[in-house]
Amino acid sequence: MTQKSNVKEFIPDGFSLKIFKDRYAFTEQETWTEACERVARQMAVAEAPDKQQQYEQKFYEVLSSNMFVPGGRIWYNSGRSNPQLLNCFVLDPSKDSKEGWGKSASNMIVTSMTGGGCGDDFSDVRPKGAPISGQKGVAPGAVELMRLIDACAKPVKNGGQRRVALMFSLDLDHPDIEEFLNAKLVQGELAHANVSVRSKDTKAFIKAVKNDGDWELSWKGKFKRTIKARDLWNTIVTNAYNSAEPGFLNWELVENESNIHYIEPLVTTNPCGEIALSAYDCCCLGH
Repeated sequence: MTQKSNVKEFIPDGFSLKIFKDRYAFTEQETWTEACERVARQMAVAEAPDKQQQYEQKFYEVLSSNMFVPGGRIWYNSGRSNPQLLNCFVLDPSKDSKEGWGKSASNMIVTSMTGGGCGDDFSDVRPKGAPISGQKGVAPGAVELMRLIDACAKPVKNGGQRRVALMFSLDLDHPDIEEFLNAKLVQGELAHANVSVRSKDTKAFIKAVKNDGDWELSWKGKFKRTIKARDLWNTIVTNAYNSAEPGFLNWELVENESNIHYIEPLVTTNPCGEIALSAYDCCCLGH
């Protein structure tokens, strides 16, 4: 049980009170003070049993004075049964198989239903029209999997409250990159996702743009074709100007600057904009 302290308590009003009641209160009747007690109690669970009451009080004082504001899922899910307290995730990038497609959709649904946003990179998916080994058909392509996951997102609300938050990315040299750029911004698809291109060789690409040179598209060294780098760049810039998308992930810089390179490669951003590892249960790496 938290106790009153000498710390001046913050009292939300106006728009801040409306946001608190609409998005983060446990019930319509819960007050700010009660919410701070609830969150502090949940945070203290991570401490040693004989220290929990002490830390619950410390957490309460920091929260109730508005000295620190945790993420939305911490506010909303603290105190619930088996709470999920992380805002955003990056999903497994291994997708070039029947099992990969199914796992991608399943992971998005399960994660979204617990209140987590999902970053998802599709560069592993073989391009549209590529032959499928052992079958007569051809691959539907990376964008078709995006459409599938976007369709799964439509009936799902995060934790029964918020709409699904997705971030889709695709390599700048993937053969489906043009379809990817046009799917949302020209055809109005992928409505539940923000989209970004992932550039792993940015210096070479910018040089090709400046020199009006060619840009090779390929997938794992296969299914190669060539387009003009400047045409691709103009599409990116025009779409970004018109609708604030796509984002441009300078992955060459990200990988060079990564301080966790010895753990495993980074994959993409989550919807919050952080960079995360490929592990399904990996959390945001900090604001």
